[in-house]
Amino acid sequence: MLRRALDLLVGIVYPGGCYGCGAEVDTGGYLCADCRESIRRAQENQCPRCGASLGPDSARGANCPECRGHVFSFRSAVACGPYEGVLGALVRAYKYNREVMLVDELAGFLLAQLRRHEVRADFVVAVPMHPLREMGRGLDHAGRLAEKVASEMGITHLEGVLIRSRMGPRQVGLSYSARREAVRGAFKVVSGARLKRRSFLLVDDVMTTGATVSECARVLHVAGAGEVRVAVIARQTRSLIL
Repeated sequence: MLRRALDLLVGIVYPGGCYGCGAEVDTGGYLCADCRESIRRAQENQCPRCGASLGPDSARGANCPECRGHVFSFRSAVACGPYEGVLGALVRAYKYNREVMLVDELAGFLLAQLRRHEVRADFVVAVPMHPLREMGRGLDHAGRLAEKVASEMGITHLEGVLIRSRMGPRQVGLSYSARREAVRGAFKVVSGARLKRRSFLLVDDVMTTGATVSECARVLHVAGAGEVRVAVIARQTRSLIL
């Protein structure tokens, strides 16, 4: 309750227009009706395997141009839309500017997608940051998002079960195979965690190639977890990676 009160206070002290276009918005909101509708439209025509936004006639699943040839350890992924435009602006403000009051807005979009795709899980877990990176950024953005999603879904957020044991190199500009090698062994499940046969929803802010979330899912499976699904706010497309 205290965290929510502080977040609301930030929004009152630092009022602003729509994060997408700058237009005036109603009190308590961060997007105008047009920008909100643009995000809603972006939630259509997604690949059920990797969450990429595709054209209405594009191939999905194994033939999806964004994930074709990739081997994932998770079963499926959903996203609120591509990492661009209004959605990209919201994520960057939350992630890099530490505008924590946006977590409710972002979680709301993600929860709508989870309901649309009828995603269920026993537990929610966030893609973890390395402690040094979290200290530098001042916010565990994925953890805060996972906490909100779990609370709204009425399931347990397992905080601290999945950890990042090493930072590794920066992955900007790397291909899927290079990213997969970069994160290999970077995550682990804490000793004694009882995950056997339980299903997990793995939450993050942005999915680029899927290598990081796939490695997290692989580690959860090794520790005994059952099905792992992925939920992210934004999906980076291959055209934006290259």
